[in-house]
Amino acid sequence: MSSTSLSLRRAEVSDIPALYALRLATMEGYLINGGIDADEQTHLSRIIDHWNDAHIILMEGKLAGLFKYYLTDDAWFIGQIQVAPEFQRQGIGQQLLAGVLKQAQREDLAVELKVLKNNPAKNLYLRLGFTIITGDDYAWHMRWEPPSTAD
Repeated sequence: MSSTSLSLRRAEVSDIPALYALRLATMEGYLINGGIDADEQTHLSRIIDHWNDAHIILMEGKLAGLFKYYLTDDAWFIGQIQVAPEFQRQGIGQQLLAGVLKQAQREDLAVELKVLKNNPAKNLYLRLGFTIITGDDYAWHMRWEPPSTAD
């Protein structure tokens, strides 16, 4: 995949219908199978959560997904990565995460995220060096630590 074909732009209110359809396509099955509410209001509240940190993933100018990440008190937090089914398995998630990990390493900060226990994206996070630090009934809380500069 050429990195020049991937770009991000801030989400706009006019994107909400497309983001709702994206969420249904990428998350609803995992939510239902995990016993988590998947009603319209729950989906919409998740879409608008951290709205100012929402970025539309574009591939060749076409909406390919949603990426939310933001700085907390002591770490970068990946709020959501959703890649439309037709764009999955092209390295988009890995490329986006690599950018955040590089920035976090420069800033000597950790990166954290939560992933549903039944979501295979967990395997990507493990490959990138995230470790499971805790979990609840539905999700794993994972953390990546920057490599020590003392080595």
